[in-house]
Amino acid sequence: MQGFLYKPPGDGPFASIVLLPRCDGFTPFIRTRLPETLAAWGYAVLAVDGLSSRPVSDPCNDTRVDTLADAYGALRYLASQPFVDKQRVGVLGIASGGRVALTVADPQVEDVIVNDDKLAFRSIVAFYPQCGGGGDTVSTPALIMIGREDQWARPASCQEYARAGGGKRPIEIVLFPGVQHGFLEPEYMAGFDQHAAETALGATRDFLGRTLAPEQK
Repeated sequence: MQGFLYKPPGDGPFASIVLLPRCDGFTPFIRTRLPETLAAWGYAVLAVDGLSSRPVSDPCNDTRVDTLADAYGALRYLASQPFVDKQRVGVLGIASGGRVALTVADPQVEDVIVNDDKLAFRSIVAFYPQCGGGGDTVSTPALIMIGREDQWARPASCQEYARAGGGKRPIEIVLFPGVQHGFLEPEYMAGFDQHAAETALGATRDFLGRTLAPEQK
């Protein structure tokens, strides 16, 4: 598996982010501009390219593309780097990558992933993911951002996911009125919304700052 690593200046140790793109790969924004922004905020970033070593014709439907294993492989790699604080690793996913990011929050994932070092993601950000059942088992702080008019993901299912467990789960959701799928990515001209994108990035920075802050001793 190939990845693209970005880091702030200095030796760290830094909090870090595993960046999971949509199932059909990177847009230029997700491949370069978003990780550069995260690095400028002080995070080391590993953008996962799960397609370069897998010549599949339909990556969004081919089960050989094991994006969940990719996420944990990236987590293990980051945890092994001397400039990374392995106790402060988050995951940020876009579209189908956002769905994978939410999946890693389910404690039952530990039953299907080889994770001898018991590494864990401490924070989850998902942009316009498909949301399903299981929100009541989430134990990791998560932020979901989606347009109210998203024509691919279902905003109502994400609201239901966030409400699961009577609101006791650490899931936050931001709905953007009048906004469609792909609002974060300038390449998605039909869906891109600059105001929503700037607002969402601000919310992301605040959320990561709260959830990946050093633990108080």
